[in-house]
Amino acid sequence: MAAYDVRFEPAAVGVYRVGDTITCKASGYPAPSIHWQQVGSAGSDAGSSYTGSALAITESMMGDNMWRCRAVNVIGTAERLVSFNVIGTVCHMIDV
Repeated sequence: MAAYDVRFEPAAVGVYRVGDTITCKASGYPAPSIHWQQVGSAGSDAGSSYTGSALAITESMMGDNMWRCRAVNVIGTAERLVSFNVIGTVCHMIDV
């Protein structure tokens, strides 16, 4: 049994724009390291991977996505899946 809980901020399912960030948080002792892995259509690891709690949404993620957040320490591993859709870029107002 894992000695920690894995959760996402903001929600675990949603619509995001390029430039947004999804954060995977895990608590435990000793503090776990966080790893993100893109998940393929068959549910296996595929494509990109990142280390750290924040997953930055990029243009290469346009469309439907599924990622696995994995928290690892010497006690064990805990993981959760997050699915989301990337629809475009963040809009900014420009004063003229």
